[in-house]
Amino acid sequence: GETLYVADTENHAIRAVDLKAKTVSTVAGTGSQGQRVARDDALIPTSKKAINSPWDLAHIPGSNALYVAMAGPHQIWKFDLESKQIGVFAGTGNENIIDGPAATAAFAQPSGLATDGSTLFVADSEVSALRAIALGDAGHTVKSIVGEGLFEFGDIDGQGKNVRLQHCLGLAFADGVLYVADTYNNKIKACDPKTREVKTYLGTGKPGEKDSPAEFYQPGGLSVAGKTLYVVDTNNHKVRVVDLETKNVKTLEISIDPPVSKPRKPLFLNVTLQKEQSVLVAPGEGFILDVTVPIPTGFKLNAEGSMPYLVETPGKTGLITFPEAGMKLEKPEKNIPVRIGLTKLATAGETLDLKLSVSAFVCSAGSNLCTIKSYVWPVRVTFAANGKTVAAIPVQ
Repeated sequence: GETLYVADTENHAIRAVDLKAKTVSTVAGTGSQGQRVARDDALIPTSKKAINSPWDLAHIPGSNALYVAMAGPHQIWKFDLESKQIGVFAGTGNENIIDGPAATAAFAQPSGLATDGSTLFVADSEVSALRAIALGDAGHTVKSIVGEGLFEFGDIDGQGKNVRLQHCLGLAFADGVLYVADTYNNKIKACDPKTREVKTYLGTGKPGEKDSPAEFYQPGGLSVAGKTLYVVDTNNHKVRVVDLETKNVKTLEISIDPPVSKPRKPLFLNVTLQKEQSVLVAPGEGFILDVTVPIPTGFKLNAEGSMPYLVETPGKTGLITFPEAGMKLEKPEKNIPVRIGLTKLATAGETLDLKLSVSAFVCSAGSNLCTIKSYVWPVRVTFAANGKTVAAIPVQ
């Protein structure tokens, strides 16, 4: 529907993205890495259950079941979308390749999932295997399509036990074909789950990014939409698009305008409030405050630390054109000319209240001991015919 579920691996969480509201919520995981647990038919409320490195998700159409490739504990978990409960579905937690009922089967870093609606297919990466879990029978029997063990890997097409993959990570199922991201072989393989036959579909085996002949560099994820296969070409930092009818490959062009973040004003720490200053300024469209930073005797400015400064109009907005995020003097100086623009011409007799803040790294002259110091001046500006365009804020 309008919800995108995300396996947020290193946060040990499952997240839900509301595509309409553009909001994100955590639907499983407590924020800490969970421990390996034995299989248990009982589902546990997600708010009370820590999970461990979820790597991929698969939803069974028409059901409330969201299956999770839980790579950390070498298991497949099940999340009930309606009851919001989660628990172990298959795998003892021992890292191995063992077939049989889900309760006694073993996986090794399951990392990719796909389904035809009645079978859950698993890319069991650490044993370079493809596994199948029967969702319809009572014991949810696990069978190996290809794969022999932790140290049995390679790049060999063929059938059943003769096939070798190398750390496969991604799966996608379409029209009876199980597509496999054979990651460390830099290939996309095609598998017939019924006959257990596996063939190289695309890729030369060498890392590359050509479209013809197609090359990949450690592809990590797959997805099918209609007659199009999308490939997460991880080490090429690209999404590749495969036409399943012609096998033509191209790179998906992605044009995204990044979100515009609101400017953040600098943080002024260890503030010393200075005496209020009153200055006379000539009418016009702007002026300069010539600020002298009060560095105590025996101290100096750190030549490598920048000096942020900010001018505000307390309690009012729209009066000056000074940047909301402030400005920065990259080369520290004791005297700073602060230019302040006005949004409208000032006339004689008008006043303007300002708050001027400056931050600096101040160091002992005889050592490298430095600390952040901030200085804040309240400034009353009066526009007068005898005022200046540059007004001094002296050391107190």
